[in-house]
Amino acid sequence: MFFSFSLSESKKTKNVVPFWLLIFCPTPRCGHLTFDDFWFCYHGPPIAIDPHLMLIICNGAMKSGSSWFCHMLLLIAEPEPIPENFQKETWNAPAITEDGLIEFLELVDFRNAHYVSKSHWMADQKISGFMVKDLLDRDDIAIFNNYRDLKDVLVSKYFHDKKLNSIDLDFDAWFKKLGMHFAARIIDYHKGWQKGRRQPHLFHYEDMLADPVRTVLQIAEALHIDLAHGEALNIIAEIDQARREGQGTFRKGIAGDWKNHFTPDHVASLYELVEASGLLSFEKDLVPPRPLMTGISTKTLSQA
Repeated sequence: MFFSFSLSESKKTKNVVPFWLLIFCPTPRCGHLTFDDFWFCYHGPPIAIDPHLMLIICNGAMKSGSSWFCHMLLLIAEPEPIPENFQKETWNAPAITEDGLIEFLELVDFRNAHYVSKSHWMADQKISGFMVKDLLDRDDIAIFNNYRDLKDVLVSKYFHDKKLNSIDLDFDAWFKKLGMHFAARIIDYHKGWQKGRRQPHLFHYEDMLADPVRTVLQIAEALHIDLAHGEALNIIAEIDQARREGQGTFRKGIAGDWKNHFTPDHVASLYELVEASGLLSFEKDLVPPRPLMTGISTKTLSQA
């Protein structure tokens, strides 16, 4: 007898299955055989893959509280550690190297476990020929950004420079010499991520301080993780303990500390820069400038 070897197309895999495979599968689950059916006959049901498991990138501008959010994400997602050959050597937090990102995406199976990576990547930063913001098009990657009051960001950066960069300036001198330029970089960071049809998950640092449990639950919801209120309380308690014990890179971290360092002239100078950026809605305490005292213009900063 002559048999015709017709082909059957799978709706799920778009692969084709030779008709003669039917003789090896006495109990197909339906009359339309696919590669999935053939695998089921010999190996049983396929291993379930959670579609919500993914690479989670905890991104944030410098000194904006991304270390706090990363600690939160680690406790919520309970991820696998970044493989040693992809980990940034000088970072305490899990962080994939820029040079290793493409290889990580190709070789590491993060469909079976969460991975968390901390970074400060600009949206238009190029890594191995593609822009970081293109990662937003992937359903297996989640990017979290956080926004912090720019004035508090500058205060945090000031103390960072004094402690780690041996900058011996008072705040006023630092603000005029370095602070406004750093503020321009932070603004460029946020403007870059605001562009495009898809946006990262955005959380405000001040909201986290005001209601940390709600923030934990919102992050869990964004990751499709079922988290009870009591579990969220335990996560916050663990973070508070880490702060008290001086673990990680936690500093004072309070909202509104800028009021202890900014003068009205500092606020007025920053207003001009932020107003031109379109981010003024995020900065509630900035007021329209009086005659500026710093002598630094937005045009000068953009050319720096």
